[in-house]
Amino acid sequence: MRRLLTEAFVEEPTAAFDEFISSERYVNHNPAAPDGLDALVEMDRSARSRGETLYYPRVHRIIGQGNFVVSFAHQVWNDIDYAAFDIFRLEGGLIVEHWDNVEVLPDPADLVNSGKF
Repeated sequence: MRRLLTEAFVEEPTAAFDEFISSERYVNHNPAAPDGLDALVEMDRSARSRGETLYYPRVHRIIGQGNFVVSFAHQVWNDIDYAAFDIFRLEGGLIVEHWDNVEVLPDPADLVNSGKF
């Protein structure tokens, strides 16, 4: 999971999604994202061609149990910083399902504590 987030979901990818995601079955439970590896690759390609970006500059925690893995990371989407929780279900070492929850990070000047990270 760390490699997926730090090599495929980066500003300049060094790894392809198909190294991590099943081409036979991929269900994305985010209503704004498509199901299927081919659709995900096309969405990423299309977004990048429009200058839109989605990347993870830092992964803070990764926890796994059984065939589920959860990551807590700093995500940037179109120049907006988010705290992102991603849940992945794997089969045969590849991701077959994904859930996520993101929250906009407040401006550091507005923090009254150390923030999310």
